[in-house]
Amino acid sequence: MQRVGIHDHFFELGGDSLLALRFVTLFAERAGQRAEVRWLFESPTPARLSRRLAQAQTAPEDQPHADTTSSLLAKQRSLVSTWNGRQAALDSFVFTLNESGRQRGLFWCFQGYRELEQMASSLGPDQPVHGMRSGHLIMEYTEENISVLADHYAAEINKLQPAGSIVLGGNCQGAVIARATALSLERAGREIALLVLMEESTFRPYAGHVALLFSRESSLNPYRPGADPEVIFRRVYAGGFSVHWMTGRHGEFFGEDNICSLGETLRPLLASAQGSE
Repeated sequence: MQRVGIHDHFFELGGDSLLALRFVTLFAERAGQRAEVRWLFESPTPARLSRRLAQAQTAPEDQPHADTTSSLLAKQRSLVSTWNGRQAALDSFVFTLNESGRQRGLFWCFQGYRELEQMASSLGPDQPVHGMRSGHLIMEYTEENISVLADHYAAEINKLQPAGSIVLGGNCQGAVIARATALSLERAGREIALLVLMEESTFRPYAGHVALLFSRESSLNPYRPGADPEVIFRRVYAGGFSVHWMTGRHGEFFGEDNICSLGETLRPLLASAQGSE
């Protein structure tokens, strides 16, 4: 069994958000001290986490307050500090893999870095993937907080791709941010060639065409027996919609068993967007 040192990084050892949640639950049960999942993201080594836990014992947490733009972005910056990829600037929140690819870049809002890495590998080196992070673990999904991230991402996208129509998507909570980012870009006069909403659980109005990705095995599959989700889709997606299928249960789409299915589902959508110019 591998020994873990005090400076070993939780996420570099294979940790993810689900394991982080399991860790803090077990820690509370066995140590009798409360810990928050975000502390593990902010302090991902035993040495740093022990200092964070000591601080929590001596100083009570601040009273809950609405996130300001600066505090929310500071939290996000802490969580993406371990991501890899090309950045347009040192403080950029967008990370690009397959940067030398000849295809139009895909901007996608993920839950975590491993998803970005897996998607870029599945789509192949000719497809640049610009990865952004959702608000998972850093914020409540209020309209104000969603707008903070969306407007920030829209500004970065405008700098990275100052001309041409934009291909944009996101999964789960990232789909919420992707939609809001698309709206922010459109307000700035940009055209969205393709908006992909993957495993979104709340369907919010969008005037353009959307591609909806689901899995029949997923707990978020809206096509339940006796249900007709397309009644809702027709109402909220005024520009039309298309439904596409992949394999896997919710939370497992970027694993080895399902990532190929996700790639195969996305490729024709990306090819169609390429041909729309």
